Amino acid sequence: MLNKLFVPFILILVSQITLSQIFIPFSFWSGTPAPTLSISDGSTYDYGTIAINIDTDKTFVVTNTSSSGAAATISAAAFGGTRFNFKGGTYPGTGGSCSTALAASAFCTIVVTARSATGAAFNDTITLNYKNTKNTAAFVATRALTAIFTSTPTNIGIIAADFMKVNDCVAVTFQSQDNLGNPLNVLTNTTITLIINNATASNFYTTSACGTITTTRVITAGTNSVVAYFRSTTANQSGILVGTAAGLVSGSKNIIVTAAPTKLRIVAAPQMKTVTCTSLTVNTVDTNNYFSNAGSLITVNLATTGANIYYSDVACGSIITSTSIASGTYEKIIYTQNSTIQTNTITASDNAAVLGSDTASVNFLTTLTWWNTTWTKRIRIDINNSDQATTFTNQPVLVKLTPTNVNYSLINANASDLRFVASDDLTLVDHEIESWNSGGTSEIWVRVPSIAASTDAGYFFMYFNNSTASDVQNKTGVWINYWSVWHLDNDPAGTAPQYLDSTSGARNGTKVSTPTRILGVIGYGAGLNGATDAVDINSNLATVLGVTSTFSAWIRTTQTGNNTSYLAPGITGIEEAGGANDIFFGWIDGAGLIGITAGNGANAKSGFVVNNGAWRHVTINRSSATGAVRFFINGVFQNTATSETGNKTTYFDLLGEIGDTGGTPMNYNGDIDEVRIYDTVRTDAQIQGDYKFMMNTNLLYNSTEVYP
Repeated sequence: MLNKLFVPFILILVSQITLSQIFIPFSFWSGTPAPTLSISDGSTYDYGTIAINIDTDKTFVVTNTSSSGAAATISAAAFGGTRFNFKGGTYPGTGGSCSTALAASAFCTIVVTARSATGAAFNDTITLNYKNTKNTAAFVATRALTAIFTSTPTNIGIIAADFMKVNDCVAVTFQSQDNLGNPLNVLTNTTITLIINNATASNFYTTSACGTITTTRVITAGTNSVVAYFRSTTANQSGILVGTAAGLVSGSKNIIVTAAPTKLRIVAAPQMKTVTCTSLTVNTVDTNNYFSNAGSLITVNLATTGANIYYSDVACGSIITSTSIASGTYEKIIYTQNSTIQTNTITASDNAAVLGSDTASVNFLTTLTWWNTTWTKRIRIDINNSDQATTFTNQPVLVKLTPTNVNYSLINANASDLRFVASDDLTLVDHEIESWNSGGTSEIWVRVPSIAASTDAGYFFMYFNNSTASDVQNKTGVWINYWSVWHLDNDPAGTAPQYLDSTSGARNGTKVSTPTRILGVIGYGAGLNGATDAVDINSNLATVLGVTSTFSAWIRTTQTGNNTSYLAPGITGIEEAGGANDIFFGWIDGAGLIGITAGNGANAKSGFVVNNGAWRHVTINRSSATGAVRFFINGVFQNTATSETGNKTTYFDLLGEIGDTGGTPMNYNGDIDEVRIYDTVRTDAQIQGDYKFMMNTNLLYNSTEVYP
């Protein structure tokens, strides 16, 4: 009897405990795990300062952080105002990959556009509403947004071709812009002063006939641009076009003046899939394989040793045996297709036999040779080193991606699937992403193992389109030939050290005072105020810059210098009060020249002015054994001078300031970007190579290839 009474008592007790003390989650009752969506880019995403009436897009990553719960019926609440919206309209808009569902542990992207017709600061919120797959529970994910819209131009932008043929009269547009490069109208007539640096026998003109020389142009009130015309009568030189105006930051544009075209050039993939319409390009080029505009219409005859056929259209519907390159242009895109497996030599020749012909070998295959088939897309990037009889080893090359040369929607939102492979299609090479903007320009450094001398036949591959790939960036592998490299791309408002060294030396820099983040030549750079701003690299620069070394950087300044080295502003160095164990590196004199002074010896100065507000790439090397100092601008040797011999060992560690052991330091006032230091004297060829392979003028991006 007792046993029978005891059992019901236990059951009642257990049921009481279960109901009153044990919490059972809702997902248990519903039988459906709960999803959790998060939206990328911090608690608040700041679009920064952007121009009015200009669309500015930002791609956000939406991630389901739940390992088992899928999200369903995803929708978006309306924005609080009209300044932010999903690109293309309501959620999910266009440009992204999100839809109304997202599996567990998966991610997708949305694109939000900021635009305003008036200038002011605005805040809003992305709000995503979603449920579990049985629609039994509702959830919300949010991301705060902020932006400042401006209607006042701050800068001058210069829009011109990278290559200009000798004796051609070429249009150059000077544009009033905001600090992100968006065009903005000026409120009053604005006079632009036109300057040409480092290019001989060159002038600006008022009309397309290049008859009347001018040194000024005016942007009319209510507009944002004016055109001037440029012509150089001297070929094979690098120049800087400069525009200055009161109240605006000066603009500059680096150009190459090419010789007249001497030959045709075919750009074709070494492998093409059979029964596939594939593009190839015919160009007119000069002796260095630089693009050079045709002086008159060029009829190009097309030939082949095999069965491939040429077409004029992307659908391979209209057969051709010749094509033409119009006067004033340098390029023609055509197409070819072959149903036969074979290796062919294709030929382009000038019908008038004035320009040299070119050939390319193409292997037609049913399946392309492919580094890794889990990456389904690739682009071949060609390298032109025709202008130098120098082989480069482990050379960092800047790959610049834009919506015109790559489809960003095929790449992971964080670019984790990017892989760079050498021309053998086997060897994975190191890369570093300096800036990533899937709506605009992205900049990636790639270490190319070998670039052959005097040829444009080199290439490497960029593979992408693998949603499961993880990030394998290896910045220290890219910069193995360098003592230190600071891109200065980092946000000075971030956690110290803010300015990271990309080499294995890890000489990471910490901001001193309040440097600003400015739009640099490559990504962002640092703006220094000339009074207190600097970058402390927390390592003794005397061990490298006080001895035999090479220094290079992009600089832009209007700072007035001083003819006494220890009273002059400069990029780095140290004054030893009462002694001679000092070095003034990159100091600016009263005429705007840049120089080096070691100890109390002679001043070594450049022959070019640096303080007219133009971006220029400056390289300086010094031999402590001989005292020889050499100056380069935009990779071109410019001047040599001699300073004191011997090593200078007084400690200094700041970029943007020449310190003083017993007095007032002298600070640099201006912008600086991409600082590199080498513990050797770089050769002229290496310096030219460093410059041209960061300017993207020697790379050619081919069309996307697809596997299989």
